Order: sequence, then C-alpha cells, then structure tokens
Amino acid sequence: MVVGFSSTDLPYPDARKGVALVTLVYREPDIIQTVKAWKDALNIPIYIFADGVDDKTSADLEYLYLDGQIHLQMQLARKGYPRAMREAMIYMFQKTTYEKILVTDSDACYSIESLQSVLNTGADNISGYRVGRNEVWYRNLYIKMEKPLMFLLFGLRMQDFTAVCRLMNAHSAYIAASQCKYSKFGFWAEFDVYWLNAFGAFKEIPVEYTAVPTKIYSPKKLPKIIVQEVLAILKLRLHRWHII
Repeated sequence: MVVGFSSTDLPYPDARKGVALVTLVYREPDIIQTVKAWKDALNIPIYIFADGVDDKTSADLEYLYLDGQIHLQMQLARKGYPRAMREAMIYMFQKTTYEKILVTDSDACYSIESLQSVLNTGADNISGYRVGRNEVWYRNLYIKMEKPLMFLLFGLRMQDFTAVCRLMNAHSAYIAASQCKYSKFGFWAEFDVYWLNAFGAFKEIPVEYTAVPTKIYSPKKLPKIIVQEVLAILKLRLHRWHII
C-alpha cells in the first residue's frame, strides 16, 4: 500500500531541484518524536519507507501522515534492509523530482546537528563518518572485518563504510542502488563499490553518533551475518571480474 505519493514522469537529472530526507522504518519505538524533530530542525520534506511494521508502528506512521511535509510508503511484509533501501533510492528518482536525498537511520542515532552539518555542505557526495563510536564488541568485530576486505578486493578506502548519514545526488544514488543485489544485511559496502566505480569516492566529514541497541547484530546472529556479508563481497568481486 502506498500512502501520500503521487507518481510523476521520470524527470531528467538536470531538471531536478531541492532535497528530501529518506529513512527506513522497521519497529522504532520513538519514530513520532524523531520525525517531528527532523521536520522542525531541517525544514525539508521527509520520505518514510516502512519495511514491515507492527500495528503500533503502523498507527504511529499514519499519525505522521497527517502532516503534509511527511510522506509514507507502507510495506507490511518485511523485505529486509538492503532490498528496502535499494527500492527507496529507486523510488526517489523515479517517482519524485528532488535533486538530492539525505539518507539516515530512523532510530535517531545521528544527532540533529550531524544531519544539519551534512545538509549544509550542499554537496552531492557527502558521508558522515562516526566519531567517538562506542559499539558493543561483536559489532566492532563486524566493522573491523569489512574494512581490510574492501581495500584488498576493491582498493576502496573509507573511514566508515556503514555510515547512514549521507547527502547524495538522487540520480547517482539510483544508478548505484539499482545494481546492488548480493548483500543480505549490510547494503552500504556493495553500494559504495558501485558508487566509487561511477562517481569517485565519497567525501567524509565527522558527525556525532550514539549507538542504539539492536537485535540484528546480536552475538547469536553475528556469525551468520559475517559469513553472508563476506560471501556477498566475494560474489561482488567475481561479478566485477565477469566471472559470475
């Protein structure tokens, strides 16, 4: 079910204007307060893509829809983060006319000041890397595994591959996201490879970040996630060598 969107003809990149915030929602408990804070501070349209929501979150989102500056796409069956993010970026280029998108997480782990600093650059290839990051040990393990692997296989250097505080050209994001297909959990490492190949490296600036507890990267699930992500990165490398 799509709520609050009107389809438009696909606009040429040079005819696009403005910026909108894009976020995915699963079951964040404080989504109303988070979105209201974004709206008051940033004063830009907000597009919320719900990736499988329970009744409470659905009710919260319907409440937010009463605000004309907030737009919703409701998806009751969960797709998973990579597919949902990919489809959100494709939607923003195909169904809206914004030149840029500010993509962030919906759990308020990035401060308003961080979002504002990224937005104020006015650039279209900015990623905020997290300073003073204090994650649980098993999530740090996942992060440390990814960095050397991405450099070894792709020569890609970034301070923060998994950052979700990014200001991007909507057309460029569409091109990179459209090619993503291997990652089942992470999305961003694969996205960065396609982005780098087409548009060069992201410019990174420091941003404030507060770690939020998550069940996705729990110790019980982490081994499976690491194996799946390593396989995804290896498949991507083989794909770029035209082996698969």
